[in-house]
Amino acid sequence: EYNNLQNKADRLLDIYLEQSITKEDYDKKCTEIKQRQFELAELKKQHTKADESFNVTISTVLELASNAYELFEKSSKIDEKKALINLVLWNLNLKGKKLNFSYRKPFDLLVNMQNCHEWGNKADKNPFKTF
Repeated sequence: EYNNLQNKADRLLDIYLEQSITKEDYDKKCTEIKQRQFELAELKKQHTKADESFNVTISTVLELASNAYELFEKSSKIDEKKALINLVLWNLNLKGKKLNFSYRKPFDLLVNMQNCHEWGNKADKNPFKTF
């Protein structure tokens, strides 16, 4: 859309230079086009920032998930173990000798990933694969 708007601005300038439209019309339309381009640039910046934040978050979650057992075992403080459990699990209750719980998001996705057949053997078909 940004490039299409730039093409329109270029064509608009050509039309103005050919004296087919007035300066007022040119200024008005050019301002509208530039305003939309600024909006799109801001949206792109926000999306880039969100992507970066997502990448940091997912990296942290995966690191935590990968090392959760070791973190839990190495911690000698009950409060730290409790905090780790509360980070990953919720709705804990004991029915007889059975502990029932649910995983918090996004850990629920990680637990269910092993059942996900969408990824299957498609790793070689990944166009973004860098290794």
